[in-house]
Amino acid sequence: MSNTLEDLVGKTINYKGQDFKVHKVKKVSLNQVITTDRRTIVLEPTEVDAFLNQIQIVQPKKEFTPTIAPGNNASGKTSLDLYQPTAVQQQVQSSLLTMMDKVMADKENIPQAKSVCEVASTLIKLERNQIDLIRIVQPKN
Repeated sequence: MSNTLEDLVGKTINYKGQDFKVHKVKKVSLNQVITTDRRTIVLEPTEVDAFLNQIQIVQPKKEFTPTIAPGNNASGKTSLDLYQPTAVQQQVQSSLLTMMDKVMADKENIPQAKSVCEVASTLIKLERNQIDLIRIVQPKN
């Protein structure tokens, strides 16, 4: 825990359930003014200790940096060797490949293949929405 408000500068704090990146702290008259990325907090001298007891320092999150696969450095392509598909993704891929084989063997399977493709498309849209949601809720530094 920080001993003074000045120790908070440059850190991210959680105050009343919200995360704030502290930019600066200054004294204005008798009050302490904390400028953050989201709002300005004004504390009277009697409120400083209670504020310091209510906050928590948020540990910085490690940023993901894609790696370049060995041997592909000249092409600049990104490696997906670390990527592990989910069980649903594996099932969708398997179902699509199975349906493709069925259609190749017998054209009467086309209506069934269309249904499988519609379900697969819906699952892909759901995953895209989940990725978008992660991007929205993930704090930007």
